[in-house]
Amino acid sequence: MKRTLDFFNVSSLLEEISEKEASMLKGGDSDIDYEVDLDEVEVIAPVDDDWPDIDPDPDDDFDPYDPSDDYDPTQDDGWDNDSDGGSTDPNTSGDSDDSWVRDANGKIKYEVVQGKKTTFDFVRDNLKEGFDKVKLELQEVKIKTKDGRDIIAYKVVGAYNESGKPISEILDRYKSNCYGYAFAGGELWFADPYDNELRDPNFNEMKGLEDLLKSNDLFSQVSDKSEADAVAIWDSNGMLYHAAQYDAATGTYNDKSDHSNFESFSNEADFLEARFLTNNPEDFTVVYYKQN
Repeated sequence: MKRTLDFFNVSSLLEEISEKEASMLKGGDSDIDYEVDLDEVEVIAPVDDDWPDIDPDPDDDFDPYDPSDDYDPTQDDGWDNDSDGGSTDPNTSGDSDDSWVRDANGKIKYEVVQGKKTTFDFVRDNLKEGFDKVKLELQEVKIKTKDGRDIIAYKVVGAYNESGKPISEILDRYKSNCYGYAFAGGELWFADPYDNELRDPNFNEMKGLEDLLKSNDLFSQVSDKSEADAVAIWDSNGMLYHAAQYDAATGTYNDKSDHSNFESFSNEADFLEARFLTNNPEDFTVVYYKQN
């Protein structure tokens, strides 16, 4: 009869195996030939309905849970989080043409910041066309540049309609705002949530990205647009106002705002007109970037 062993208790059952059987399990060399007839067993993981939902988007390869962590039901996410988090792929150098460290699937690697979740509530009546009435739940994460800098970002882990019902599939346009679309390929949000549950609301969570762009290291400012792959608009206080992808081959500005639909503009004038709205263009600086 096949025995069923609890996944987490297998080691405790080794004492039931004879010394001769145990020596065969070590996998080492021996001068003695043993013929051991071991019982067939089936190893299963325990199931507990009270376990937390550790992966809110199981179809997403962008998985923050580290297989080297151990299960710990006392933690919010079900794991002890004593490793580095994120993908365990040993390649941490990143693509030579990319600023971010990525995993084996090409996704930006990140570490979940425990206890740092926030919500963006877009359920209101004054939304512009192209913006859905949704509430987004965002998990704060740290991503790393290929030269070792940690940058705060946010991953959308939940979306709810105006009635509060969960949306089963998080749409691509919800997964990033304009900065995440321009500088992180649409995988994340770079934002400054005014949320005292995260930390002092006066802290600027965008500072990491802003300092990175100002350093001119991994994203270089270029005066020739034919070399650029992104564009940013800075306000007079030296803070980011908007950003977009730029396709130098076609001169196209690929753009979005918060969780809105994706848009494209065929020239700079149309792009700026759409984004400045009623603001005075003289109060802003337009800068083009390329990734080093």
